[in-house]
Amino acid sequence: AVVMSRVQPWWGGSLVPYVDQANHSWSRPHVEFRRRGREVVGKTVRKILPGEVFQSYGELSTADVLYRYGFAPSARTAAEILPLPGDCVTIGAQHLLEAVAEATGRQAPANRLPLLVSAGLIDDSP
Repeated sequence: AVVMSRVQPWWGGSLVPYVDQANHSWSRPHVEFRRRGREVVGKTVRKILPGEVFQSYGELSTADVLYRYGFAPSARTAAEILPLPGDCVTIGAQHLLEAVAEATGRQAPANRLPLLVSAGLIDDSP
């Protein structure tokens, strides 16, 4: 995972000095890196103040970002998650309990779902 999070897409996967130093921003990157022939060129796209420098890793699905870089877009509710092609499928909690019961032949206790929701451990997805 550490190596995958640093490999750049150029030339079939490469480690490029300085490119891996900038973290990802979903909305406001400071720098864009592009391959130009045998070189990688960085260009500022907005003013860089002292502190952290951001680039965009591109339009990747949540699943891709989680697998490649070990993080996902933050969201406070399921409604804030905007799926992209390749993302994981969300399953409503009730459907999940029904699938488990079908697979195991055993019903989960009726009070389990409301207890998990009220404890904030799961959200019932749309």
